[in-house]
This record gives sequence, structure tokens and C-alpha cells, in this order.
Amino acid sequence: MILRRNLLLYYFTLAFAVFLLHIHYAHYLYLPKFYKPYKPFSSGRKGAIIQVSKQLQFTILDKYISSDYNQEMKHIITEPLSDKEFNKISWLNHEINATLLSIRPHLKFIPNLYSIYEDYVLLMPLAKTENINFTKNANSDLNLKTICDVDDPRPECDIKTHRSYVYEELPKKTYDMVNLVCNSGLRYKVYAKIDFDVFVDKAYFHDVMKFMIDNHKRKIFYGDPMNHNSATERMAMNGKFYAVTDTLFDELCGCDFTEREKGLEDSWFGETLGWCVDKKKYKKGEGMVLLKSDESKVIHKTYYNQNVGLKLGRFASK
Repeated sequence: MILRRNLLLYYFTLAFAVFLLHIHYAHYLYLPKFYKPYKPFSSGRKGAIIQVSKQLQFTILDKYISSDYNQEMKHIITEPLSDKEFNKISWLNHEINATLLSIRPHLKFIPNLYSIYEDYVLLMPLAKTENINFTKNANSDLNLKTICDVDDPRPECDIKTHRSYVYEELPKKTYDMVNLVCNSGLRYKVYAKIDFDVFVDKAYFHDVMKFMIDNHKRKIFYGDPMNHNSATERMAMNGKFYAVTDTLFDELCGCDFTEREKGLEDSWFGETLGWCVDKKKYKKGEGMVLLKSDESKVIHKTYYNQNVGLKLGRFASK
């Protein structure tokens, strides 16, 4: 009799706890629901699988919206924007003579980076003096591919070019990197490039990638503008971190371009990309548009804050 009474009390307590949990989640819509079952995601590289055991499920009220940077629009950007919506956030900047997007993607809840893992690739050209184990650990949740010189002996290199380079020859390495990716057969919705001495806020990285993935059929060039379009030059983004949609990258792959022996690799990439697009003479609304980076979210070379001291790059040990 006592055993039966204890069992009844146990089941009643359990049922009541489940009922309270149901009420709790019903009133706090932005809390994550129960976990979805395990679902593997391919890394995009043959033979590699990312195991994702817990993928958070969110309610329908969780939306991507533009930040306070653009209060008037409040665009939902969890799906591709229509032509009308896209035109509303596109404007001609006369100072740099280019079309800019007046939106900064902003996520209202913690992102799941693995949910976009297969849709983008992050390319990092590495010198033999740069610590590949450090960067792979620091960026282990990103779809990072390291690009190494032909004579780099490290087994952690994902891709090797057919040449080796000195620092002044980085345009040649970028030229080889573009050719390798164009001819690899691997296709992503977004192609991004990042330097070894750069860290990007992960939530911000997710927001930018998600916006570009959703709108990958547009010719979007993301980054920190370095110059302006003119009769003699085309817009380039600072080489520390930039990205292009596949629609824009295909313009480059289908274009005849030549390598540059020396100089700035980011200038070569931006100018080559710009001239390749301009040769097509697209009508208004079909050409390249720029998405300016939020530089407060991009850490370059140094970071000092709350007992953290970080120094990266060629001069880190000096």
C-alpha cells in the first residue's frame, strides 16, 4: 500500500512538473524549445562530417531584423528580399560612386553557426610562419579552409597552391586561390576571405553570412571599402575580411583576368572583380552592390579588454 501511494505521488509530481514547463515555455516565446534529433552536416570537403548533436529549435516569433542603423525598414531577412524590398535598402553613394546597402543584419537570438555551415566557405591564405593549429582551433565552428604554399609541409593545410610566395607577392597567391576555387567543383552560396590576424564576432559573422546566403542571387560584395569607383579604378575591400555571393563570384570565374606580380592583393581582387562585372554592362538593379562591414565587430591584429590581451600577425613577437 505504501509503495503504491509513493508511486502515485511520484507520477503526480512528474506530471505537474511537465505541466509547469509547458506553461513556462508558452509565456516565454524567445526561449529555445526542446532539442531536435541529431542531424549531421557535411563540411563541403569529401570525407569530413560535422557532428551536430544538439540543434536548437526556436519559435516562429524569432526573426532576423535590421538593427537600429536603419529604423525605417525593419526588414525580415530570413528569406530572400523581393526586388522592391532590395531596392528600398539600395542607394547610390556619390562619394565612392557605388551602390550601398543601408542595412546591418542583426539577430535577436544566439545563432547556430552549424545551420549555415554548408552554404559558405571561409578561405584563409596562410604563410608558413603563421600558426595553423591556433587558427583552426579558434575557428573550429566555421567552415574554414586554409590555403598554403606548395612547399608548406604541414598536414593541416586544406588546400595547397602550385607555387610559393613572399609577402610582396600576395596578389599572385590570391590569383592562384581564385583559380583553384573556380576549378574545384565545390560550390557555395557565399565565398569569404579572411586573414590570419583577424577575428570576427561570431554572432555578427553569422548575421552577415545568413543575409548573403538568403540573397545569394544578388551580386553582393561585403567588406570595408578602401577606395572608390572611377574611370581608372574599381572598388576594393580591405583584405582582412571580405565576402562575395556565388552569383558575383561566378562573374569572376567566367572572366579572363591576369595576375599581378606585386602590390596589394585586395586591390587586385576588387579591381578585377569590378572590371569583370562592368564589362557585362548590366542595367540598373542587376549590377554589383556593396554591403559595408561593421568594423566594431572585426578585430584586426590587436585586442585588449577585461583581462584579455591579444596580438596577432607578423609583428606579434616584437
